[in-house]
Amino acid sequence: SQMSFNILIWVNQTNSVGHESVFQIVYYVEVAIILFILLSVPVAIIAVWRAVPMHANTRCIYIAFLLHYFLASVARISLIYHQAYGQSMDEYYTLYLHFSIQSAFTLVGYLAFALVFLVNWLLMGRYKVRLPSNQYNVNRNYQLRENLMVMKTLSKLVLMTPFIYIPPFSFFWLSFMVREQFLQCLFKAFFDLGISIFTAALIVRLLTADKRFEKGLRSIAAFDKLYKCRATEQSS
Repeated sequence: SQMSFNILIWVNQTNSVGHESVFQIVYYVEVAIILFILLSVPVAIIAVWRAVPMHANTRCIYIAFLLHYFLASVARISLIYHQAYGQSMDEYYTLYLHFSIQSAFTLVGYLAFALVFLVNWLLMGRYKVRLPSNQYNVNRNYQLRENLMVMKTLSKLVLMTPFIYIPPFSFFWLSFMVREQFLQCLFKAFFDLGISIFTAALIVRLLTADKRFEKGLRSIAAFDKLYKCRATEQSS
């Protein structure tokens, strides 16, 4: 079958003959990062679960976020295996359509996030607790504060996303700019590696985006010792 580009499968033995060792090194590094992700997600879930004070619904939002990355990383392992040992495959011309859809939904997502945040912020003034106040205003004000708290934490992830997207997608566009097949495949491999680094960076950023997550992380004895060692080094 005719070889073409596909968003999920970039490099296999068919188009990396003579340079297998280079791609093996890249994918060994990616597997190591994926294993870091798989090990860090359970720790992150424990930290989120023990973060206080935090509403149960809010915890579920962050845990769903972490589980999504865990499942995505597990699925990526099977693709790396196919890239390393696959001989040939059927592929389809879906790349441009995929990135057009992805770009459109990303733009809509940013606008929707900003709109929801603005609406909650404006409603805070309407339902501000004053004396005398009724129970509805109190409950509504609490819910709006909780919504804003969640969105402020998520905004730290949203704002850094474009910056950590730049390196992997730079390799992606470089693969179109060069004509040599080896460099095309190498840049695609670096793109895959960059996506794994992107996922790991988001997990680490989530745990540092809110002091309550850090407190939840310190509830684990091993991490509490690391924090104490860091504090000792800074004080000395």
